[in-house]
Amino acid sequence: MRQLVVTVFLVGGITAGAAAAQTVSATMGAIDGRVTDNTSAILPGVTVTISGPALMGTRVATTNDQGFYRLAAVPPGDYTVVFELDGFAPLKRTEIRVNLGFTVTLNVQMAIGAVSENITVTGGSPVVDTASTKITTTFDAPTLASLPSGSRDYWSVLSETPALKLTRIDVGGSSAGSQSNYYAYGTTGQNRPMIEGINSTQGTERFGNYVDMGSFDEIAVNAAAHTAEMAVPGVQMVFISKSGGNAYHGSLTAHYENERWQSFNIDESQIMRGITVGGGLAPRDVNRLHKFRDTSADIGGYVVKDRLWWYGAIRDLETEARVTNFQVKPFVTRLTSFTGKVTYTLTKNNKLIGYVGRNAKHQPNRLDAFALGLTGIYSSEDASFNQYLYPRLYKGEWDTVIGDSLFFETRVGQYGFDWPDTNYTAAPRYEDLGNNLVSGAARIRELDIRRNQLLGSVSYFRHSPLGDHNFKIGWEIFRDTTVQGDPAGSYGDVVHILRQDAPLEVYLLGNPTRSINGLWTYGAYGSDTWRLTKRLS
Repeated sequence: MRQLVVTVFLVGGITAGAAAAQTVSATMGAIDGRVTDNTSAILPGVTVTISGPALMGTRVATTNDQGFYRLAAVPPGDYTVVFELDGFAPLKRTEIRVNLGFTVTLNVQMAIGAVSENITVTGGSPVVDTASTKITTTFDAPTLASLPSGSRDYWSVLSETPALKLTRIDVGGSSAGSQSNYYAYGTTGQNRPMIEGINSTQGTERFGNYVDMGSFDEIAVNAAAHTAEMAVPGVQMVFISKSGGNAYHGSLTAHYENERWQSFNIDESQIMRGITVGGGLAPRDVNRLHKFRDTSADIGGYVVKDRLWWYGAIRDLETEARVTNFQVKPFVTRLTSFTGKVTYTLTKNNKLIGYVGRNAKHQPNRLDAFALGLTGIYSSEDASFNQYLYPRLYKGEWDTVIGDSLFFETRVGQYGFDWPDTNYTAAPRYEDLGNNLVSGAARIRELDIRRNQLLGSVSYFRHSPLGDHNFKIGWEIFRDTTVQGDPAGSYGDVVHILRQDAPLEVYLLGNPTRSINGLWTYGAYGSDTWRLTKRLS
């Protein structure tokens, strides 16, 4: 099957207070502001220099005839900003935090004085993005490391985000490797997780990856009021990996727990009302975490300072959880992640970034049923199937800054996965809609998905007597390919549907089958943020 989708987005409008920050890069932030003297007179020609651990070398801008400056495409991190002009004492602002997708507006006043009279102001980084209406929650690396959820995964971040609701919240790592539906402001589906600027959505809503959360420097969750770059109305998550630096750095993290470290949440009154148990378990043990182990390590540094940086990370996680509908043995999940990133400064204003993420998931007893979904009750391991999942993501990015007013970025990459399932028996499948009992062969399937993609944008800042304009145009091209094979023997080639042991339906499966589906998607947008005054955009 071949299908073509073309989407065009046009955004405009005037709002009081703030407007969408369209000139912020998809993977970075920005710094802007106005410089005046102590009488509030504008100062053109001020040299503004930023430096920080996340930046190769320094970046320089100059205030225009209205005293306005802008530094686009600033990587997330902490910065020192220095303002210099002949006849005025140099002003230094330190510990200025730039978050992902955040425009830091830094307005300053310079005092008349000699060059030797340095003025340093520490801290005071703006916490409100006056150039954006997005409803965004940002998680930096220390925050991610301190999340209370044991799994340290995509859904543990969502569970800590205001305005989002999940259908299931992970407790102590018991749901590691299992997805949960979520929504914001009544909007379900149509979500878009972006890893290093690459679309990693499975279908139209799910996150089709199991990444190492410890490898990310920052994550931004945009719940609503998106910019034009977000083509769908759901939740957008933007992940930015850690990078190398001009100093070597690394970390090692380990988590462990077992059932002896837990309390019980099934009391005697519940047991007296009747709890079905099996596998030699006591009634109060049917939903406890049997074991949890999570180890991760990362390291980064440089090949050439301010020129070529590298970063790598690895994570290995295993859980064994007791689940009420599979009391045969603990439900096992194993996750392994590999991450690599290279940053290269081609010239002063041109930067290349390469990123790779390879992951593996293994659940030896996946419990998806043919008709009962996840609600089936299993009394034998044979009724489950053995799932492997191998997600992968690759990216190459080119960023270029042309003067103080023009920025260009383009990314090419691929997201995809291989998902092979195998079963344990060839017996016919039985599923009872009355008592939810499941027996017989589970599914066999090969599902391979690839999304090749090209994304980019051009941002242009222009000052005029009627205000400042931030123009931006962008584009995205996706080529999705899905290959699915259902070999002979899946579900034993026949599925019997019962209701309280009485025959209801029979499905005769015509396997083996194989299908190949492709989809091209083209999207483009254009926007202009028009700032008339400091208070009106």
